[in-house]
Amino acid sequence: MFFNTSAMRDTQAARDFQQRTAARMLAKIAEEARQAAVRQVDAAAERGREEDEAHRLKAAADSEAETAARRAASRAERLASEAVEAAKVAARVSAATAAGNEASAGANAGANEDGGSAARLFWAGGGRGDKRRWVPPG
Repeated sequence: MFFNTSAMRDTQAARDFQQRTAARMLAKIAEEARQAAVRQVDAAAERGREEDEAHRLKAAADSEAETAARRAASRAERLASEAVEAAKVAARVSAATAAGNEASAGANAGANEDGGSAARLFWAGGGRGDKRRWVPPG
């Protein structure tokens, strides 16, 4: 083994050592370059997966929002339809009540003219709903 490197420089052993060292360094550099390339490929693949996941999540969120909007529109339409039906029923009830009140007023007027008591109205229950009936005096 040489301890004086200046004496070693021009020997075959020194040249062999330098060649082995250079070969190891080149192999190490090549391995580091290969690992860096693998890391870059892995990083690109990861970015691709993340982008795909982001697109998938965005599509799912858009689909959910669209479904929720359709449900809300359908519910609003149904509520509007129910409100229209309720208004129709209220108008029919109001018209029926007005007609019943006019008949009752006429009966009361007729009974008062005859000297009798006022006409009586009562609710006859059962069956297909309550019906207002006029009961003559007596």
